[in-house]
Amino acid sequence: MWRPNPHQFSWRILMTKNIISTKSRLARFGGAALTAALTGALLTGCASTDSAGANQSAGSVSTAPAVLVQEAWVKAGTDGMTSGFAELKNTTEKNMELVSVSSDAATDVELHDMIGSGGAMSMEPLDGPLVIPAHSSVNLEPGGKHIMFMNLTQELKAGTTITVVLNFADQSTQSVDFDIKDFSGAKESYAPAEDHGSH
Repeated sequence: MWRPNPHQFSWRILMTKNIISTKSRLARFGGAALTAALTGALLTGCASTDSAGANQSAGSVSTAPAVLVQEAWVKAGTDGMTSGFAELKNTTEKNMELVSVSSDAATDVELHDMIGSGGAMSMEPLDGPLVIPAHSSVNLEPGGKHIMFMNLTQELKAGTTITVVLNFADQSTQSVDFDIKDFSGAKESYAPAEDHGSH
């Protein structure tokens, strides 16, 4: 009659336990590896999202102009010369200097000021740049400082616009659309030393 060998039986039990233990460790290792892989994927996804969000935010940031130009308009005219006006608001911590102005609507564009008082008022080009103090505004208006458009290259009709380029001392430039309006004023004469006529 066959009888099991105690040593052989114990060896089989030990092998079975080892196999079960190994499978258990593999299962734990596989679970940990899967968890690590999922965690890594989530972190990568979050990082990519954050990076994309940062890039999108950076791309959506627009640089505001140092000088805000408001209420910009030009007196309608057919030929000769006319005047332009606006409010120039400096939004920076430093003075801004407007050194020149240009436009395709005229061959010559200058910054002018009125001198004198009452009926004796006349105008002349500014002696130097137009300074706009930090966090302050300068008004270009009839009877005061203004932009002079001389030798018009086109008819300026009310209801249309022209583009005017402002050139500053810090080498920055700014293109602004000026509305053209009918206006009966702004007929001051130039200073006698300037042979430009009236506008």
